[in-house]
Amino acid sequence: MKYTLKRLYRTPVKTIIFILLISLSASALSISAGMWKYSYDSIKHSKGAFTTIGVLREIEFTEQIYVNSVKPKYDYELLTKVKQAAADSQYTRYTDRREYLMGYNPDMTSVGNLAANSGLFPYAYSIITGVCESVGYSIYASYSAVIKIDKDDLNILPNFVVEDSRYEDIEYISISGTSLTTDLEFPFKAGEKYIIYAYINGYDYENERWQGNFKLQKLGNTDYEEYYVLSEDEKKEHPEYNRDFVYKILDDSMLPCHILSTDVQSFLDSGNEKWNEIVNNCRITKHSTEILLTDDMYSIYTFNVGDAFVYRGRIIRKDEYEKGAKVCLINSTFAYYNGLDIGDKIKLSVYESDFVIDTKNTRNTAVGTSFGENDTEDYFAPLGYKGQGFITEVEYEIVGMYSLPPSAARGELLISQNVLIAPSKSIEGDFNTKPVEVEVVRRIDEVIHRFKMERTSIPGSFSVVIENGKTEEFEEEMAVLGYGGMFYYFDQNYSQISGLLDGYM
Repeated sequence: MKYTLKRLYRTPVKTIIFILLISLSASALSISAGMWKYSYDSIKHSKGAFTTIGVLREIEFTEQIYVNSVKPKYDYELLTKVKQAAADSQYTRYTDRREYLMGYNPDMTSVGNLAANSGLFPYAYSIITGVCESVGYSIYASYSAVIKIDKDDLNILPNFVVEDSRYEDIEYISISGTSLTTDLEFPFKAGEKYIIYAYINGYDYENERWQGNFKLQKLGNTDYEEYYVLSEDEKKEHPEYNRDFVYKILDDSMLPCHILSTDVQSFLDSGNEKWNEIVNNCRITKHSTEILLTDDMYSIYTFNVGDAFVYRGRIIRKDEYEKGAKVCLINSTFAYYNGLDIGDKIKLSVYESDFVIDTKNTRNTAVGTSFGENDTEDYFAPLGYKGQGFITEVEYEIVGMYSLPPSAARGELLISQNVLIAPSKSIEGDFNTKPVEVEVVRRIDEVIHRFKMERTSIPGSFSVVIENGKTEEFEEEMAVLGYGGMFYYFDQNYSQISGLLDGYM
């Protein structure tokens, strides 16, 4: 032993190499263990970063409002039961039952895209002041009045997102409608100046003017006109109608236009309560944003599938959802037109808006798909401000901006450019969860029938968040309960990459 130690002492190079090898072996083992742990945690984190959702198309459970709608696919009474069954599933992580509000800020304006007309509602309801230059009758029992806009008087017009110079200095708008006066006359007369409350729904390229209409049904006013059969004498008196029937307003005071003999402000100062209310409501709605309260933005269909995505900044963090932090995401176009940026604060006077149901083309050109058996379907949209008062004030910090397809339209599962996304707990309360009553129209034996029915909630407001990789098990569980095939599943492509991640594990 003594000889061996002396020999080792006499060969320092070998000693150093021996020590280094032992050290490197220990280090390699330590690094390998660390890398394994890091890789394992990274893969596990990657798998947890995906969100798998199941969504119901509530339109498949409800009578749609338009005349030629097909029957619902499922019994309406099942809807609440299906939601509860999904919430109780052993494969459910949680459910996101979103709520909707609106927020007003006088220094902020809503935006809209003419390519996605359904996204303009209710912001395209406008105040127009101008002189009627002509009015005519059409074969569809409606009139069209051409109005020259008085740009020196009050006009509250939508902020259209357009890049075409032809929209910059428009002088005219054509207003169409169906309701004649109680005396079977046009609501407009050439040469008279009017204040008009109308919905701007497009642009007439041939005549270079806005197009608007009196669609009061969209405002929830379903009882303002009647189907009126003309007598023989009335047909002779109004040969221009060339019809056996017209639509007649029930009360001329319900017409959304009024003859002016002064400027608008003088007219409002005279104390006309109806028009003061209309102007105030229109102004507040134009300067409002929709507030979508959620527990997970990736439980929202349009974000989960990638149609909408975070363009700048960041998403809302888990801890911010849990504590109801006053943070939000806004649309990038909305941010641009309002001069907003990451880190800015938005102060909002919050109000609860009722919803209205309208119909639209179902084909979503952004993803090239079509939902349902028909080419049209119902969609929900807020009515805006109707004098209901404000319930609270809130100030949000902008932490992110999201982008939508250029022609994104509002739909059952789709959002508009004016939606602000915030944690559910950031505003305490129970909002827009009560049943909504709608009017359904059917043609039976060539006769139009109208009846009212209830709907449980705002479509698209419910998602079930499922454990990743467990959609088949979840579906089997729903099938046993009699609810098979009712959910649509989206997993951010987790099913395509999970096998590769499992292999790495």
